[in-house]
Amino acid sequence: MAGRGWRRRRCRRSAEAGGALARSSPTSRREIGSESDRLDEARFANPPRMEGRRTPADNAAPLAQFLSIPYETAGKIAATDQLFAD
Repeated sequence: MAGRGWRRRRCRRSAEAGGALARSSPTSRREIGSESDRLDEARFANPPRMEGRRTPADNAAPLAQFLSIPYETAGKIAATDQLFAD
C-alpha cells in the first residue's frame, strides 16, 4: 500500500469494519490517527517495506534493516502467524 495517507485509510477501514480500532476509546483512535499523520509527514527516504502478500523470508530483510536486528531473528518474527492479522 503505497502513497500518502494509507495508514489513515487502513485505520478508518478497520473502524468501519467493526475491528479493534472501532472498539477502542476515542482518545486511542485520535492518537493512532495522529501517529499515522506524523509518519506520513516524516517522508522517510526509502523505508524498508514489509507486505502481507510476501513470504516470511521476503519480509525478513526489511524487518532486520528497520529494527537493526540479525536476519535470523527477523525471520522468526516475520514467520509469526498473526503478524499481518487485523
